[in-house]
Amino acid sequence: MTLNELLRMLQQASILTGQLMASVAPAVATAGMQLWQGLALIVVVWTGAQMALSGGGINMAAVVRMVIGLSIPLGMLQFYTAPLPGAGRSVPELITGMGEWLQLMIVADAGTAMLEQLALAGTAFRELFAGEGVFGGMAAFGWNLV
Repeated sequence: MTLNELLRMLQQASILTGQLMASVAPAVATAGMQLWQGLALIVVVWTGAQMALSGGGINMAAVVRMVIGLSIPLGMLQFYTAPLPGAGRSVPELITGMGEWLQLMIVADAGTAMLEQLALAGTAFRELFAGEGVFGGMAAFGWNLV
């Protein structure tokens, strides 16, 4: 498998992943929101029952902890299909975009490393065969014979 075939395969996989994420994102977001609503109801009732039965009154730390604990998954669900503020992409688009970004970084790093190694090899070759040392003399002798 050549590098071009590998890159083409990665690009096709990225396109297919993006299409899959775009097609199932609304259904996943709807199911996630329904699941969150059910769990939020259970957590609110559970926290209220604990406070009512403890006899200590309203525990504001527990209320704040509950609100923060419920707001994080709600925020993630809200921005699953809508673009994130400042990013301009939704969560599935960020996931598929990271694959493309990683692919470009790997290719760029591999290309840069290859060019650096070729430059080092060319420099070493010129230093080895252009000098007056043993190899330089042998190269000059061989060149003169040809």
